[in-house]
Amino acid sequence: MALYRRWRSRDGLGLGNVELAVVCCAWLDLATVAAVIELAALLAIGAYAVHAALQRRPLRATAFLPFGLFLAPAIWIGWLGETWYTNCLGGWPG
Repeated sequence: MALYRRWRSRDGLGLGNVELAVVCCAWLDLATVAAVIELAALLAIGAYAVHAALQRRPLRATAFLPFGLFLAPAIWIGWLGETWYTNCLGGWPG
């Protein structure tokens, strides 16, 4: 957070997003955490691009996005994926 603030002279992530990412790390393994953060970022960028296109506005690099809105469902999807993999595929022989 501090490096981004120094680099861009504005806040990047709020502390709520950081706390949510810590919870993600506590619940999921490292590979799933990386996939969850990537999924959340792609969903946020996609939603922003679609919204801008529907309103016929140009994309702005300084736009604010509520990242937690995309991170929370991505964590849930990652947890469901891990649970499904462990319960369904983990018990299969082979």
